[in-house]
Amino acid sequence: MNKFNWIYVDDTGKKNTIGIMHSVKSGHLLIYCNTKIIRVDFQVFQNKTYSFFIEEELIEIVVERKGNQFAYGFDINKEVDTPRNQFRKQQERKNLKMIGLFFIGFFLFIGVIAMYVAKNRQENKALAKSMILSPENSDTTFAKVFIDSTQYKKNYSFVANNQVYNIPISNLLWQEAQQELFFPIESNDEFTIVFLPKNPYNHQIKWNHPSPQQIELYKKRAIQQEITHNKNRAIQKARCYVDYAYQAKGLKGVALFYHQDRSENIHKTFNSNAYKRLIRSIPFKKAVEQRCWE
Repeated sequence: MNKFNWIYVDDTGKKNTIGIMHSVKSGHLLIYCNTKIIRVDFQVFQNKTYSFFIEEELIEIVVERKGNQFAYGFDINKEVDTPRNQFRKQQERKNLKMIGLFFIGFFLFIGVIAMYVAKNRQENKALAKSMILSPENSDTTFAKVFIDSTQYKKNYSFVANNQVYNIPISNLLWQEAQQELFFPIESNDEFTIVFLPKNPYNHQIKWNHPSPQQIELYKKRAIQQEITHNKNRAIQKARCYVDYAYQAKGLKGVALFYHQDRSENIHKTFNSNAYKRLIRSIPFKKAVEQRCWE
């Protein structure tokens, strides 16, 4: 079993341990960040690259076969089109303005080429969007939402074919998402994306299908609400309550705990009365008596 790990220090100074476990015999591979499992793959016997986000940085883990042995690499991709890399490029463009008029003609030529490429790309996008997504010809991954409140911008990013796709969120799509979801959307939330492998611009984001890490995050938010509004509730018991609600009712059960301080006028489905009906119901009381202790 090959084991490697790296330390990544984010912008806040927090140290994140990223590690890989790879069985040379079976090919089974696991990538983790701190205590969270990031990626699981099977029968990995050839070169392969795995991409994922930590906060707003795109991390790449490279598996390279060398004869009968494997080498592993860790890198921060600063070239692909991510929000963080866009900011870096904006700073570089500001510095380039000092160079002067010498490059104007060259940039004009590049601009014409870029317009031609952009026009062809838009035509390709339109053609791809005419194709219908189906289980037979689509693939899935997870998209991360980024919210820039200072510039009133919202977008989501996902990795397909080892390339990052940044998609702006229109006001209409944002309203639809908030109507479909049981929870408010926050920056770095993750949801399922269904896309065409040949053209990932043809895709659909599934707001009601969050990633496993996102589900755990919803549970944590619901547990915090439970201990905030029930001062005598121990955190272990609050966690047990929320876990059972998720087991019994899925994310709707977790949402009841999260919205327990809301009135029916604010939310007709998830509110204080619906929460009280759940925790006072006989099945719930029997279950927590058997499962949960202070």
